[in-house]
Amino acid sequence: MDFNKSSKKKMVPVWPIITGIVLTALAFIFFIFRSGIIVFFIFSTIGVSLILFWYYLYTKKNKSNLDFTHECICPICNHDKAVLCVEKKCACCIIMKKDKIIGHSNTSLQ
Repeated sequence: MDFNKSSKKKMVPVWPIITGIVLTALAFIFFIFRSGIIVFFIFSTIGVSLILFWYYLYTKKNKSNLDFTHECICPICNHDKAVLCVEKKCACCIIMKKDKIIGHSNTSLQ
């Protein structure tokens, strides 16, 4: 396995999901052994919130990965790759929302 810096940037941390599953399982074990309903609710609330936190991180990370590896066929800027359009911020073929680049379009009818 290669653990260089670029692969660590792409990974979502796994500690929230593991800790959340363990705490939720521990809550049910406490419930089975009748250690108290308050203990069950505390552990299950923390566990479920950690699982939801991991899910938020996972969906946020997947949405932020914009892929600009396709080629640009825009007749105005004549770049080969979409990455060049994004780097130079070509107004003819990039899609922006406020000050952020959210995509690249190959249609010349914008």
